[in-house]
Amino acid sequence: MASGDPTQPDRPILSGGEALRREAERASGGGPKYHPRTFEEAREQLSPQVDALRQAVADTPATLRGARVVFEATVLPNYLANSYFPTELFREADLVPVGTRATTGQYQTRTRVQDNQPTKSYLLAGDERSIARVSELLAADTARGAANAFASSMWSVCLMSKRSSDPGRRCPPRSCSPGRLSFIPPSTRLAR
Repeated sequence: MASGDPTQPDRPILSGGEALRREAERASGGGPKYHPRTFEEAREQLSPQVDALRQAVADTPATLRGARVVFEATVLPNYLANSYFPTELFREADLVPVGTRATTGQYQTRTRVQDNQPTKSYLLAGDERSIARVSELLAADTARGAANAFASSMWSVCLMSKRSSDPGRRCPPRSCSPGRLSFIPPSTRLAR
C-alpha cells in the first residue's frame, strides 16, 4: 500500500514474511522454585500446632460445637500462586475451605528474608477426623504429595480466636491458644 505523501517512499505490503522467520529461544522463569524449608523443618514447626488444635477441639464439649470446626492455616508468602492451592490435602483430609483472610508473613528467598510481607490464611472447616488425618500426614516418615504440599507452604495452623479479625495478625508460630472458637452447626453441614 503506497502512502499519499510524496515525501514518504513507497512501501509495499510485505508478502512472504514467513520466509523471514527464524527459531527463537524463550527465556524461562529464572530457575527452579526456592522452598524456604524442608518437609522435616515444616513438620517440626507444624506438628505441635496441629496437636494443640486437636486438643482444643477435643476439650470442647460436643454439645457446644457443631460437626466441623473452623480454623486458620496461614500460607507462607512464597506459595500464594493458585498453582500451590493444596487441593490434594483438602481432599485427603476432608477439609473444606470456607474462605481466606489477608495477613502477613515472612517471605524468604535464597539471599534474603523479608518480614511482614502480604500473604493469606485459609479458613478451613474440618471435624476431629480431618484434623487427625492432617496430624497423621505430618507424622508419616515420607513426605507424600498432600503432606509435603501442606507442610512446605504453611506457616501456622490454629483455631480462630478473638484476635483473628485483625488483618495483620498471624497465628502464633509455635503454639496455639484458642480464644473464641468458631463452629459450623450440624444442620448446615458442608457438602463433601
